[in-house]
Amino acid sequence: MVVLFDDVPGGAGHTRFLKDRLADLVTGAVDRLATCSCGEDTSCYGCLRSFRNQRDHEQLVRAAALDVLRQL
Repeated sequence: MVVLFDDVPGGAGHTRFLKDRLADLVTGAVDRLATCSCGEDTSCYGCLRSFRNQRDHEQLVRAAALDVLRQL
């Protein structure tokens, strides 16, 4: 199961747009993760990391994310 949510108050319409393009979203995410130059046992700001998830950076593993996305 995949859950998409829009955290903009009142919603910005992104989830409505993406629900009809989920295959493109997953393909793009796999491409981003597969071509990133960081190590597979880690992550970087080019693939998984962001300011908002900085407390979880040490647990974000590019290879694990690829495994999950490829199952979709």
